[in-house]
Amino acid sequence: MFCGQQVPNSTGVAASLAGIGSTNTGLSFLRLEAGSMPQGQFGNFLASQTQGFSQQPGRSQGKLCLGGSIALYNADVFATGARVAASLTLDLADVPAPMGSVPVLSGETWSFQAWFRDANPAATSKFTTGLSLTCD
Repeated sequence: MFCGQQVPNSTGVAASLAGIGSTNTGLSFLRLEAGSMPQGQFGNFLASQTQGFSQQPGRSQGKLCLGGSIALYNADVFATGARVAASLTLDLADVPAPMGSVPVLSGETWSFQAWFRDANPAATSKFTTGLSLTCD
């Protein structure tokens, strides 16, 4: 986790992001798990090789912890259900990037966040904590 604690969402707690699996590029089994988000909301996972900090970007109520070129997993929009969680299994050989998909190379560090809708009390968006992983 990096970038510190996030702003609590309408559930009363801040959303978090964890990685489960292996960062070995040869195994290519790594799953992102976002939790503590409000029920019945949509969101996306984000990725970047650069960490950053932007307070309330685009009128959100959270902190964007990514910088540089930020990729959006736009084919993997999630909706939170009763578990108020979302997950994404990463294909380390095919990570979205602004100029097209790229493979994650051994030794590279990638950072991730989930960005989701919230109503607190008006419609807005928030972010999970940041997760940084160095692949081997």
